[in-house]
Amino acid sequence: MGTHIGIGRRRASMHWAGPADDRTQKGAVMRIKMRVAAALATLLVTGVGATAVAPRASATATAPGCTDYIFVGARGSGEPGYDNGQWVANNGEQPGTNDGIGTPLFATFSDLEPQVEANGESIGDYAVDYPAVPVTPDGLLLIEGFGSAYQDSVNTGVFNFESELSQLHNSCPNSLFIVGGYSQGAQVVATGLADLSNSSSPLLGLISSVVLYGDPDFNGTDSSADESDFDPGYNGINGVMQQPWSEVLPGIPVHSVCHNYDPICNIQTEIGDTGQYVRNPARIIAANPGNWFAEHENYDTRDASNVASEIIGDGV
Repeated sequence: MGTHIGIGRRRASMHWAGPADDRTQKGAVMRIKMRVAAALATLLVTGVGATAVAPRASATATAPGCTDYIFVGARGSGEPGYDNGQWVANNGEQPGTNDGIGTPLFATFSDLEPQVEANGESIGDYAVDYPAVPVTPDGLLLIEGFGSAYQDSVNTGVFNFESELSQLHNSCPNSLFIVGGYSQGAQVVATGLADLSNSSSPLLGLISSVVLYGDPDFNGTDSSADESDFDPGYNGINGVMQQPWSEVLPGIPVHSVCHNYDPICNIQTEIGDTGQYVRNPARIIAANPGNWFAEHENYDTRDASNVASEIIGDGV
């Protein structure tokens, strides 16, 4: 199984946290086959943000300690992550669980890794640094949704996702990205990608594929990206927030995976043709009375393997 390296982490306070001394041990941030070289570690300590973006070389010619592909993942609400050099087990799991990218994304990465290596290339994973605050079922019933703490968490995630993607490119200029998000992390990644699209960021040219599981901004009518058994009459809990992905990210394959009765991505529907949307938690409760989140918590077992194969089909 792969191992990971980290870059200097940019916190919401905009202070830099230095690289962890035990980066070569299990609790590091980014999992790759080769350990980061001492020169790369020195580069990161002296300020990645000030480093010029190097011209791209061939995709197979990587810098020391880098991989051909980097799987950048934003975990879901309450999943354990990486914070200032220490693993944070928000839900009581053991430190280091799923590399800090969350259960469905780690399952996807784990299925993807041997397929990439079979093609003679290398891949590592990197966890987006953000709070990923836990949520409760009550948020499904409230007009304001999951509240200000949730939105603050998303905003921090968007900022860090965009800045860390840039830092990773500065450190590994020949690496290509596969980016993914689950639940709250899907909103982080989707918002960040929309920002990069709006600014015509050159980073978009480095993204090979995108995967979103249970996106709160899921658009049930987006035939360019939608996958699995979702009900097209229902959208994400935030309503129709996202343009078709083929318009936001032309030429970049997006796999937006949503299950029917998922209360995060398949709960809100339009009232007639009024343009007004309302949540329908009753259908979720009726389908899964013992666990409203049942169809939101099984992407690792139902979809990860297929999505990994689809990413390979994207040309990775």
